[in-house]
Amino acid sequence: TPRVNKVFTESNPVSALVLPDSVQVNETDTLQLAQADKYVQISTELDESENQDQTQIHTSDSVDENEKDVKVVISPEPLVEPLVQAPKAPSTKLAAGLSGMLAAVENLISDAPGISIGLYAEHKLANNLYIRPGLALAKHNYGLQAFNSVNTDLMYDGLTSASPNEYSSRTVLYNNRLELVAMEIPINFVYKVLDRRNSNIFISAGASSLIYLSQKFTGTNRYSEKIIDFASESSNFVFNTTTTQVSNEFSTFSRADFFGLLNLSAGYTYSFSSTYAMSVEPFVQLPLRRITSNEMRMGFGGISLKIQIK
Repeated sequence: TPRVNKVFTESNPVSALVLPDSVQVNETDTLQLAQADKYVQISTELDESENQDQTQIHTSDSVDENEKDVKVVISPEPLVEPLVQAPKAPSTKLAAGLSGMLAAVENLISDAPGISIGLYAEHKLANNLYIRPGLALAKHNYGLQAFNSVNTDLMYDGLTSASPNEYSSRTVLYNNRLELVAMEIPINFVYKVLDRRNSNIFISAGASSLIYLSQKFTGTNRYSEKIIDFASESSNFVFNTTTTQVSNEFSTFSRADFFGLLNLSAGYTYSFSSTYAMSVEPFVQLPLRRITSNEMRMGFGGISLKIQIK
């Protein structure tokens, strides 16, 4: 009868080893094979455990890296976008102004100031450079006094030749008066020399156009004449005095002088509240050509006060 070999293993056998009848295996070989099989199984389980641990480690590392990335992205947000942002200053600011000025015509100067009120808009062109157009209403009503007794634009030549023997004549007294109402359209460029948070110092240059609503010129000129009578055997000097009244009045919109005045000024602006600022601006206006319907070279000088909305 054939001999049957039985295989004995420890608890939890992995597999049953079946051998053909032709192979003869003793008990010692059978135990060694069973132990080797168990070692292979344990080694496989250890490898799988290590693989799982490594997978968990890599997953944990990737989660940690993602958490770090999320922290880097989220944490700067309150700094980049603050809850309260400062309002941006407007590029165009409006202002209202009041000016007092004296007029000068040739060697004549006004005996009282004229006034001007207007609205202005200041628009930023570049860093510290602005353009400031405006519209103002100017009124002049005063007498003109002379520095000397030479003839000027407002001393009207109303004297005719008294006789062929007239030797000379000159004006010794006159009283000229100017009444003028005009719309002024200034266009000035402003440069802020020193610009601080609540104040600035600026200079300005530009030109003004004038559209006349009312023009009236009156005057009284008194001439003194020295006459020599050549008909007589001896020369006789005769002094005569002649007075001439002159009045010129022109209708509304009878004349417009475009860019007839050159504007030059400098000033100081300071803020007296969070909404308003005031500027003090001395200025001169020089005639670029003869202006008004009476063709006078007339200029102005004075000081302007403006209230600006910030």
